[in-house]
Amino acid sequence: MDSSDTVKCKACGLDMPENAVFCGSCGTPVEKEPAAVEAANPIWKCKNCGTEIKDEIKFCGVCGTPAGSSGPSSGATVKQISSPKKNVKKIIVPVAIALIAVAALIIAAVLFIPPKYGFQKGNVYISQGSDGVVVIPHNKNRQVIEGYIRKINGFESMSSLDGTKAAFMIDEKRIVTYAGAKIINEGYDLYLVTETIQRIDSGVYYFYLAASGNAIAYVKEYDPLNENCELWLYSNGNKTRITSRLGTNFEDNFVAISPDGRTLAYTTVREERYAGVLWNGSENDLGSNVFPFAVSNDTKYLYYKRNESFYVQKGLNNENREKLGENSRNFHLNRDLSQIVYIDGVRTYISTKGESRLSLSGTMLNFILPGGTGFIRSENMVSFIDVANFSNTFYVNGDDSLIRINGKYETDSVARNVKDVFLAKDGKTLNYIRTSNNRLHRLNGLNAKAEPVQVSDVFIRNLYAIDDGKSVFYVNDDYDIFYLKGEGKPFTVSNNFSSRGSLYSRIVLFNGNTLFYIADDELYMSTGGRGSVIRAMNGDVKQISTNMITLEVTTEDYGDVLTYRSSDGNKFDLINENPYIKTLFDDADIMDQSFGDYRHEIIGIWGDETGYHDYRRDGYVIFVDLRSKSVIEGLYIIYGDNIIVKTDGGILSAPYNIVNHILSVSYGDVKFELPRLDTRPN
Repeated sequence: MDSSDTVKCKACGLDMPENAVFCGSCGTPVEKEPAAVEAANPIWKCKNCGTEIKDEIKFCGVCGTPAGSSGPSSGATVKQISSPKKNVKKIIVPVAIALIAVAALIIAAVLFIPPKYGFQKGNVYISQGSDGVVVIPHNKNRQVIEGYIRKINGFESMSSLDGTKAAFMIDEKRIVTYAGAKIINEGYDLYLVTETIQRIDSGVYYFYLAASGNAIAYVKEYDPLNENCELWLYSNGNKTRITSRLGTNFEDNFVAISPDGRTLAYTTVREERYAGVLWNGSENDLGSNVFPFAVSNDTKYLYYKRNESFYVQKGLNNENREKLGENSRNFHLNRDLSQIVYIDGVRTYISTKGESRLSLSGTMLNFILPGGTGFIRSENMVSFIDVANFSNTFYVNGDDSLIRINGKYETDSVARNVKDVFLAKDGKTLNYIRTSNNRLHRLNGLNAKAEPVQVSDVFIRNLYAIDDGKSVFYVNDDYDIFYLKGEGKPFTVSNNFSSRGSLYSRIVLFNGNTLFYIADDELYMSTGGRGSVIRAMNGDVKQISTNMITLEVTTEDYGDVLTYRSSDGNKFDLINENPYIKTLFDDADIMDQSFGDYRHEIIGIWGDETGYHDYRRDGYVIFVDLRSKSVIEGLYIIYGDNIIVKTDGGILSAPYNIVNHILSVSYGDVKFELPRLDTRPN
C-alpha cells in the first residue's frame, strides 16, 4: 500500500486505507488531517469566457462574471471552501415563507374585497290581482293573499338592495270612519317576503325596510288627534317596541334604519318639541330638532336635517359633524353609507367619511350605472346605490354633459350633449347618443386621454347597449330596429316595429343581451339576428317591462288583462289576471253598473300623485256612503272622463273632476271636508 494513500491510527499505529473511518485493529475513529485551507497562488478559470483569474480577483476582468461562478483551471492549486448550503437554507426558507404569505394576502384581497358594483340577485313580484295580492318570492311559487295592497308613496312594495327580499302592506277591511277632518282606520297587515311570506304584524301604518332586507322598522298605534304613534322593529323573528312617542311626520321618512337593520335613528316628540334619537339597543339623544334620513351600520355615519340645514355626523358626538348645506336634495349614498353625493342649490357636492364637502361639476341629474346595479330610491329623494365608492363613477349633468368623478373626487368632463348613456359591466366602456347629430359614440370613460369615437353614421332615435359594451341595438328615425356589433355593418332586426305609444313600454333590453319588442301586438326577441316571434301568451301584447332579472309582459285577451312573467326569456308563466277591469274596453257595459242599493258620491281620489291618469293606471279611491255617512275605499281605474271603482260590493262608475286631487262634496246638510292629498288619508 502506497504510504501516500494511507493514514495511521493514532491509538495503535496501524496503517489504514485513506478512506477508512475506524481502525481495523482497535476500532478507534480515524482522525484525518484537514485539507489545506488555502494553497499558494490558486487560480480560477471563468466558466463564462474561460479566462484564468487569480484568487483575490472577485470578478472576471473580461466578461464581469463573479469569481464564485468560476471553476478551478486545470493544474491550478485547489482552494477548499467550506460549503454555504446550511446558511443558504437558513436564508431561503424564511424568504420563501414571506413570499408565500404575500401571495396569500394578494389572493385574499382579490377574493374578499367587495367588487365596485353590486348587482341584483333576484326579484320579488308583488301586485294587486282580482282575487287578492299576488306574491311570488324569488325562485318560488306564486301565492295569493286576500286583500288589497296599501301603497306607500305610490309604491306597492319596498325591496332589498339585492332584490331578493321585499315588504308590503295589505288592507283586508278597507273600511274607514270619518272623524272631523281626519280619516282614521285600524292600520294594515305588514308582510315580509324572503324565501317565505311572513305576516309580521297588524295595525301597521308605515314601514321602512333595511337595505339588507333582514329587518323592518314600522309604525303602529297611529293617533293623529294627539299627534303620536309607536315605532317597532322586527329582526330575526323578534318584535321590539322602540318608542311610543314617535312624531306623526313618519311619512316624511324621518325614520332611518341601518343596512343591517340593527340601528335606528328617528324623531320623537318631547314636551311638544321634536328631538332626534338613535337606537342601537338603547336610546341615545341626538339633540332637538334633529330629523334623521340615513344611518350606517354601527353608527359610523349619521345623516340628518336640523334647523333647516343638513349634516353628516361621525358617531354619536355631535361635535364631529359637518354641514352639507341648507338647500340640499337628491341624496345618493353608497353601499356602506360612507359617501354621499347630493345637490345643494344648483351645485353638486360629495362628502366622504363624514368629512367636509367637496364641490363637483354642475347639477347632477342621475348616476350612470351598469345594468342591474342594486338601487333603492325612497320618496324623500334619498337613493341607496350598491357601489363600493363613488370614485371613477359617472353622472349626467343638467346641461346634458357626461361627468366622471375621478379617484381624487374631482370631476372631469367626459362628453357633451349626451342621451341614452349606457355603462358596460366593465365599469368603463360608455355608449351614448350625441344629441347634436344623433349618432352613436363610444368611449373608455376611465382613460382621461381617450376621445369619443363615432361608431356609426346612422341617425339613432333610441339606444340599447349590450352589457359587454361592444354591441348595441338601436331604433332609427323610421322606427326600424338594428343590431350593430363593434364598428361593423348594422344588421336589420325588425322593419315592422310600430311608432305608436311610448317606446319605453314596447322595447326593453333583458338580461343585458337580449332585446324584446312589440310589433303587430305580438312579442318578438333578438340576440342580434332577425327578430323571432314568441307565441307563449294569450291575447294581444300591450306592454313589456324588465328589471334585468325577470321579464313581465301584459296582454289583453277579450277584455281580460293578463300578466306573464319569465326569468329566462323563453318560458312565460301567467301570474296575474284582472278580469274586473275587462269592461274598460266596453263603454256600454261599465256605464250601466251600479253599486248595490246604496247611493254614493265620490269625494276624493288619491294613489297617483302626479295628477296624470290613463285607462291602464290603477290606484285607490275614497267615496262616501251617503246613507250610513261612512267613508269607503276601493280600487279605481281612470277611463276617459269617468272613474271606475271596484270594491267588495261591486263596481261603481261616475264622472270625476280633479282639482288638487280633491272633489268637493255636499249633500243636503251633510258636508265632508277631506284633508289635501299631501297629508294622505290613512
